[in-house]
Amino acid sequence: MDSTILKITIVCVSYRDKRVVETFKTAYDNAFDKSSINLAVAIQDSHNHKIQTFNEGDIVRYHLWDQNMGFAKIRSNLIDIVSKDSYVLFVSSATIFKENWDLMLRSWVKENPHQILSIENEKFSVSGTLINSNTLKDVGYPDYLRLMGEEADMSIRLYAKGYEIFSGINSVIEILEEKEYDYIPFSKTHHYNEVYDLYQNAKNKYIDLSNFKEKCLDYSSKHPIKKIYHQLDDVLYFDYEVGELDDFRFFNHGSRI
Repeated sequence: MDSTILKITIVCVSYRDKRVVETFKTAYDNAFDKSSINLAVAIQDSHNHKIQTFNEGDIVRYHLWDQNMGFAKIRSNLIDIVSKDSYVLFVSSATIFKENWDLMLRSWVKENPHQILSIENEKFSVSGTLINSNTLKDVGYPDYLRLMGEEADMSIRLYAKGYEIFSGINSVIEILEEKEYDYIPFSKTHHYNEVYDLYQNAKNKYIDLSNFKEKCLDYSSKHPIKKIYHQLDDVLYFDYEVGELDDFRFFNHGSRI
């Protein structure tokens, strides 16, 4: 890929966090080459109208919020729209992009075309990871999860298949304190123990990395995770079960930032 033309799609799933508006504003305002940026976002709130289409092109792509789908599945759907040979930048809804951040990433990609840039070495993060779209196609995405386990699953997948993750994304973006999820309409731990099984056996019900078992066990020994003994897999609320009272509770429970 010609690193002088670095196409980046910023992927963000925002749950009731109005700071997402400023996140995308700094991403666009502080970019050197605005034509190379696309935004892929899912927002559970009323802020869609505040994130306007920038420039003359339609660079903002929205994913409708599905309260039963979960964050991992929504992120997986957003990734599907990314073009081949481009890059995906995962960020949180509370992020500040630094001046000429795209030029800094372009320089990094030129020197490290096959590596992944994240917050920590060997760890994928949905709050700050730059990764080639072809790599994502190769390893897949854990859309069987809803919230917990997404990063741990992706980290071991990438390590098993020989992809290297390096720290340093903090030189390009500033990650603000994340909002606590005060209420969500599904279980946070949905299928989390499948990730635990992946770490122990190099496979679970949804992905088989048996051909890379030695690498998986090596990673799990360096970055162990714990099993959850009270895992809840059921979705707590279905569309036909949500009445007016629950609707009101869903949209108004807790304080927003």
